[in-house]
Amino acid sequence: MNTFKLFLVVLLCLNLYTLDVLGQYSPESYPREVYTREKYAPKIDSLRKLCGYRKKIPAEFELQTLLALSHYPDLYRARIKFIYRKKVQLPIAARPALGPLDIFFRFRKGRQYKIVMRVGTPYVLNRTFNEQVGILGHELAHIQFYHHCSNIGLLRVGFCYLTSRRYRWRFEIDTDKRAIDFGFGYQYLGFPIYMYSKDVRNYMKQKGFLK
Repeated sequence: MNTFKLFLVVLLCLNLYTLDVLGQYSPESYPREVYTREKYAPKIDSLRKLCGYRKKIPAEFELQTLLALSHYPDLYRARIKFIYRKKVQLPIAARPALGPLDIFFRFRKGRQYKIVMRVGTPYVLNRTFNEQVGILGHELAHIQFYHHCSNIGLLRVGFCYLTSRRYRWRFEIDTDKRAIDFGFGYQYLGFPIYMYSKDVRNYMKQKGFLK
């Protein structure tokens, strides 16, 4: 077998493997899934291969985060890391890195995102495994949005978020809707992640999660 034919065979095998993994963990596979550690712990290696690349996740939240990430194909190769802090305004928040290096020298593919969590926060720690996946699904919905913004667009969003309460409210509602679109509506039934408002309830009715 010559080199070119060998290359084609290897490429075909890689494609078949990727399709198999994507088919197993595509968002459409479990729009009403209840996640348990017992069910998904044996699948953690395949989840790492699918969406764990360029991620820095603490061991206690690795499986929950990978399960949430599996809903967002655009983020499989994104650079995301967890940061613990003692004093932060929110118990958990997703942010793009916006240092000078990120703004002036990195394009979207090289951008880094942070999930900042308050140390010891009961908001996350006192939830069920399934609810923790839902919380992370909401934060990743933020990153999904940031991932498609230009650097200037991110600065504009950050300015509006910090200076306008109305914009901040609308932004969180839109994030809830985005998370529902990516398969987390069932988690919202058991635990209203952020803005379980009339708008979000109506949206869940449209999607068939509420009557």
